[in-house]
Amino acid sequence: MDIEQAENYARSNADVVVASIPTIARRSSNRLAKFDPKHFKLIIIDEAHHTPANSYLWALDHFGVLNKDSHILLWGCSATLNRPDFRSLEPVFEEIAYHKGLKELMEEGWYVIFSF
Repeated sequence: MDIEQAENYARSNADVVVASIPTIARRSSNRLAKFDPKHFKLIIIDEAHHTPANSYLWALDHFGVLNKDSHILLWGCSATLNRPDFRSLEPVFEEIAYHKGLKELMEEGWYVIFSF
């Protein structure tokens, strides 16, 4: 496992690469270009509600995961599925496999409104 962050540079042939989009998708950097999509099988995105952002779309386009015939599985998770700019996750993800709403979480005791 290698990390691509700040002064850390992952090997282009590492079995697992951990990186953030702000690090690898900075247009003034060539970090993304060193990763050959043929070497990847899975991309996991935490905070997947960010994926409609241009930087995420640019990185995902590099790996070709938005193409229907992509060999790479894209998996995302997020506790925030509504974006303030109302951009949809549909262009990125084919389906939402599991969703639990705020009301349901509150009724089950998982989410509590904080008050003074």
